[in-house]
Amino acid sequence: MKWQVEQLRFTWFFTERPSHLLEQRWGALGAGEPDIEIINRQPQFMYRAEKRFGKGWLNLQLDHNLMHIMYSGKQLLADTLVSEAPVAGLFDEEGSKFQNFSLSREDLFSIPSDRLAVGLIVLNRVDDKEEGYRVLDKLITSVRLEPVDGADSFMFQINRPVKGRIANREVPINRVTRWSVAKIAKPQVIPHEKSGIEASARGGDEYWVRLEADINMVPEAVDCILGDEQKDAFSKLMNLANSLAVGRGQI
Repeated sequence: MKWQVEQLRFTWFFTERPSHLLEQRWGALGAGEPDIEIINRQPQFMYRAEKRFGKGWLNLQLDHNLMHIMYSGKQLLADTLVSEAPVAGLFDEEGSKFQNFSLSREDLFSIPSDRLAVGLIVLNRVDDKEEGYRVLDKLITSVRLEPVDGADSFMFQINRPVKGRIANREVPINRVTRWSVAKIAKPQVIPHEKSGIEASARGGDEYWVRLEADINMVPEAVDCILGDEQKDAFSKLMNLANSLAVGRGQI
């Protein structure tokens, strides 16, 4: 399977207000100035920013007790017309780059947290819906799948919890996966000869096998983790996500 990245995500659930991160915001990533930045201070603090990064977009979402860092194949803060599927390169390559980048940002790991999560959305191109069902039938061994005439989409969701060693204790970890065959309408971008304004017309449909995974520590499993313990936890959660994407997970 040649999975391509639609979105990768690291999530922190803070146990106290991340004061210095609320001040540093995008600066904590050390990735230059953001292309888009949104700050709302009332009724609760909310910060959103993103920047072109690698083959996709780097996105930071920060609230008073929650933070997401995401790598996405499309802009999340702007409505833009795209002429191809929103992917940002092969998961085997981009997943490692995103993980290494995130784990090297020291300021992100200085706020006590009691829960961490890793998310991914990856796509694999197939010729048509029938091929997509055949691929899912091989990946999801616990369910027998057959194409259904007239059906445009299928989704199978399952949580198979496991236990992992985090912060010197056995911690329950949710492994929520959603598998589907997605039909993506491919717009055709047509520049207007006089105005130069781009218009779009339907350029046909593409079919993709889609895997969405949320690997997260069960709430209240730990009181607080910090620093290197957070880095170790994220590495273990990412390894579980990798095992699902390469077909070594129990589905």
